[in-house]
Amino acid sequence: MIPRSGSGARGDDDLDAILHLDPRIQPGQSAREIALVKGVLRWQGFLEETGGSEGRSEDLFDLEAAEAIGRYQEFYDLDVTRRFNPPTIRSLTIRRCALTPLSVRGVGDQCLEKRSYACRIVGGETFRKGAALAIHAWNSALREARIPVGFNVVATGEGAEVLVATEGPGSFPDSSWGRADLPSGCPDLDHRERRAVLNSASGWSVSGSGGTTFSALYGYLHELGHVLGLGDICSSRSVMCNSVRNAIRNPAKADIDRIGELYS
Repeated sequence: MIPRSGSGARGDDDLDAILHLDPRIQPGQSAREIALVKGVLRWQGFLEETGGSEGRSEDLFDLEAAEAIGRYQEFYDLDVTRRFNPPTIRSLTIRRCALTPLSVRGVGDQCLEKRSYACRIVGGETFRKGAALAIHAWNSALREARIPVGFNVVATGEGAEVLVATEGPGSFPDSSWGRADLPSGCPDLDHRERRAVLNSASGWSVSGSGGTTFSALYGYLHELGHVLGLGDICSSRSVMCNSVRNAIRNPAKADIDRIGELYS
């Protein structure tokens, strides 16, 4: 798996607690929610780990945290104020994919090949259907764009290069809804199984239901995008936005264009 940019593991209760942060807080002031915010910023790669932090309060809204908030706001297309405001606070509580935005930007630099990857799908009916729809959507878009890469489903594990599956919440200590496990480089890229995995406890239906469940179709579209070499971006139309978008059922033109650049 590509390593995440820091620890900062957190649960749903921690994320909800961030909503209590007073948006009027200024650098130099302290609040207990700031420690939770710093955990999110480290996990997503916007704030570096501080090796010798003795004597420094995690509750302090220091200048490093303010700069990290600015980078976070810029990435997620929020007003860059380096301060807290309601949209930024709400954004910090969104559950996201476990491959963090800043740690995946080099995914496409690996040894990518123009071919079809054999996928094995495991899990309950909801996840199987979502995975099958996601694979079909990727293949249709890539074929229409005449990009010689895609996925084919195999019935058994023999020869499978990509496992499309679910795992329990114990595999997602940071409350993320999904992740992609990827080989770290060459030359053994083709001999290690990639994984596109959803958190089975996150509340899924095949394509999302009235805003009360996550779309397994979108979840697998996103994680399979990582398998193909794409990193996260902040775009409401892209399947690579790392918060679940139930209304999206196909890769955007920008997603396909990026694949075309990777495999050109």
